[in-house]
Amino acid sequence: MLVVSRSISADEKYTLRVSTTDASQTPPMTTSLAADADQTVNFTFPSALTLPELHGTIADSLQQPVAGMQVQATTVASSSGSPSLVSTTTTTDASGAFSIRLVAKPPGTVTLTATPTNLAATALPTLSRTIDTTKLGPTNTMTTSLTIPPLPAAVTVHYNVDGIGTSGALVPVTAATCTFVADVSDPNAADGTTATYQTSAMTDSVSGQIAVSLIPAATGNRSYTVTVAPDPTQLFATTTLPLAVAPGGYGP
Repeated sequence: MLVVSRSISADEKYTLRVSTTDASQTPPMTTSLAADADQTVNFTFPSALTLPELHGTIADSLQQPVAGMQVQATTVASSSGSPSLVSTTTTTDASGAFSIRLVAKPPGTVTLTATPTNLAATALPTLSRTIDTTKLGPTNTMTTSLTIPPLPAAVTVHYNVDGIGTSGALVPVTAATCTFVADVSDPNAADGTTATYQTSAMTDSVSGQIAVSLIPAATGNRSYTVTVAPDPTQLFATTTLPLAVAPGGYGP
């Protein structure tokens, strides 16, 4: 049972989204309705075997399978709202294989995303690729694979996080969560696959120092965006700033 505010007009509608507790079994179902009166809405989930299927593998740059990547499809991101899940969710097996089922009538294009989990190797990026679902074919299936771009080995970088205290002196910012994000895509990827590396670390409780594993560029500097979110008891506000990581690491 959901209790919502009554719709003001027929044009004002709610989007009702129903998901099962096991995301690997069937994708969510979505409907639009006006809340002009109490009503009952019935949902019947179709058999997963009747739904469109996307399957394939995820491999590294040496074509070795990558296990432990969570795979799902969403609507393509737009300025009007956040992407919505339109598939089941699965995890690649030891051979890097995956299979997901889309909603019965998927959008013309979806974003296929593979995100590393705790089961995956460390220092892996999230992969994303736009898929044209109109090419599913007569069997309602499509084979599509994702490849992690060639990347240098991660380096451990140490940073001191300081803030300006009330006296004007620098003081350590302790117990702050620092999130590092960088685009590590292969510019020569013919299929348009993008790769985003993200990792987090927390400053220690005394010196405000962190140690984090970052993927540098093969040459030159890799551009990261770092968001520092201090503990709510601190005097400092959350701050986002650019950061350059050299091939051998750099830790100011």
